[in-house]
Amino acid sequence: MESIGIIRGIKSYTPHQLEQMQKDLALTMSPQRVAYCANYYRTVGRDPLIDELKMLDRYVAAQSRSVSSFAPVSMMTNDEFVAQTYADMMQKRKVLSPNAGFPCTLTEAFGLTTAYLSYAGKPSPYPAFHTLLANKANSHRGDKTHAISASGARYGLRMTKLGGTTPAAGDLLLLLLPNAGLPHTKNGCVQTALLEDEQITRQIKSLSTVGEGGLLRSLLELSDGLWIDLTRLSRTGEQLPLTMLADGFVGYDIVRIAASDFESFYRKARAFQVSAMAFAQIVPGTTYTVSRGHLGTFALESGFLRALVPVKKANVTLSNESEYRPATIYHAPLSEKSCKYLMRNKSSAPEQLRAIGDTVAAVASATPSSGYFKNAVECALVPVLSLAASGCSYTDIRLAVGLSLPSAKGETPEIGSSLSTLLGLYRLLAELGIPLATRRIDTDDAAVDPHLTVFGIGKGAPMASTFSATSHFIHCIVPTYLDNGLLDFAALRSLLTELVGLNRSGNLVSARVLARESLTDGLTAMSTDRVGCKIEKADILADGDLPIAIVLETTKKLDAYFVGKTVERCVTKDEASAQRLPQKPFLLANDANEILLLSHAGDTDADMLATVLTEQGAHVTHAITVESDTKTLCHAILSAKTMILCGSATLPKIPEVVFAAETFSRAGGWILLPNGAKCGLSLPVVTLQDGLSDSIIDQICKK
Repeated sequence: MESIGIIRGIKSYTPHQLEQMQKDLALTMSPQRVAYCANYYRTVGRDPLIDELKMLDRYVAAQSRSVSSFAPVSMMTNDEFVAQTYADMMQKRKVLSPNAGFPCTLTEAFGLTTAYLSYAGKPSPYPAFHTLLANKANSHRGDKTHAISASGARYGLRMTKLGGTTPAAGDLLLLLLPNAGLPHTKNGCVQTALLEDEQITRQIKSLSTVGEGGLLRSLLELSDGLWIDLTRLSRTGEQLPLTMLADGFVGYDIVRIAASDFESFYRKARAFQVSAMAFAQIVPGTTYTVSRGHLGTFALESGFLRALVPVKKANVTLSNESEYRPATIYHAPLSEKSCKYLMRNKSSAPEQLRAIGDTVAAVASATPSSGYFKNAVECALVPVLSLAASGCSYTDIRLAVGLSLPSAKGETPEIGSSLSTLLGLYRLLAELGIPLATRRIDTDDAAVDPHLTVFGIGKGAPMASTFSATSHFIHCIVPTYLDNGLLDFAALRSLLTELVGLNRSGNLVSARVLARESLTDGLTAMSTDRVGCKIEKADILADGDLPIAIVLETTKKLDAYFVGKTVERCVTKDEASAQRLPQKPFLLANDANEILLLSHAGDTDADMLATVLTEQGAHVTHAITVESDTKTLCHAILSAKTMILCGSATLPKIPEVVFAAETFSRAGGWILLPNGAKCGLSLPVVTLQDGLSDSIIDQICKK
């Protein structure tokens, strides 16, 4: 080994010399992997760089940490339907990969249904949409705040209408890097705004996120041939080490665009304060050529890099599904509304759907401690039922699935719960013919059991989840279960088709999916201030929690379990005494329901509150903080209709700020102080000790 960084003569190294080289370079790869690398360099006839080998070493180490590389070489189960599902999956794998001579990894099992249905010629009805599943725990680049850690669902689904074409030679890959001049909480906002810009989305051909394993693994999923300019990833001019390709930029986004669009994309990104570095270009062939500036280039075959990934093998014993204990299925809304400034007295429901054009999405999540197969089936069924009631044909629904698994404990971690969960998902997807839109597996150091999040995507219109008018009929439908505890999938397909027909005929007015809930709770949640339900039979409310059910409000009586009718509802004393904001005319000339959210910089709970209020239709100003300059702060106060002070943020006693705040208050503006916040000035305020309730949010967003 020489000082210029090249390992001379590796083509003729003996096993002893390879072992010594491994010690000298402190490589963590196994001796077999080191020998495999040496044989590759013999084949291509060149000597490697020292930091090239270190980069490969880190790449292998990062892949080894990924639980998705585990592969069952044998599987034991006492449950016939689980064994049949596994055999069916492996049979389809033989059709897709007849020469496969290695065990099926967890990642491969995750995507097998999609691969088989694509093979069978089932096209996607969403060619214009790109779905990106991001881990919300990492969305603040490692800052796991209260708002994130307290959330029920650990994933966020971004749906963007992109240009969406297949990779073509000459396409550029751009890495979206954080702006060093912005706080980390602001970076995410400006990047989201950039990716939602209509001009930008037309130019983006694909969008992906760098995951575990670093940049190199993500690149292997994008193209077989690349020219990578390593120096373009540096914003300060230094020569970056090769190790950045293996373990750098985890969590950041990569976009692919045509080379002809680069100038306009770059200018637009600069306008949004986002750094977009064009660091790679797609080239024909299967070679990754890495340029290191004046230090020269080197090339690696993409096939070699893929083969270098270690596959860990394990003997798997699956849990006994006869000991199935139903897990709580969280009706998680698409945008998490859990933060310390909010008071949620109503359970979220999967019918809190989001529509993008004629595309609707719903989500549910669960953390089972047993019965992983059955719990996975039922968790995935919740958004499917919600979408069917919204008029989405189940044959056109797509699922985006995120799975957080416990971190590996010791050398041979138990992966039975992981495989059982994937088999349950596979069974439902295969029975309904639903391919996955996107999926991801990651690990959680704090997890004891798998945490599953399932997003459903379909073409339809969001269905209301509360009663809408009087004199309608209420029905409760529970999917049919077989003697072995599994869903009757034939009956389920008929039910989903019937729900779509009811929606499209106009007979279905509202619907709510119940998961591990009683019918009483479901009907109570569907009641509004004006419309409730008159129960026909008192005994039907005493049956306890239902496994999975759907409550329907229809204009005619159905051949289904009849519950009662909707009636005019009398407001109870407790509801009438709920806190209301003082009513007074607003005298300043504002055209919108502008809300000023004042906090200290970096308050991520305030960021979450801003997101919630924006989703309710309000215009929220949150870039302004109490640390902002006086002129900016005064202008923001006088432009708002509602001001919310978060945390320990108080209005500074500066004459200009005092004048602006007093003018704002006299003009009828609300100053809200959630969770014991203080104003700092002697002004009329509304104290909200328990945070913002749903009714108060409705008032301030509609003022």
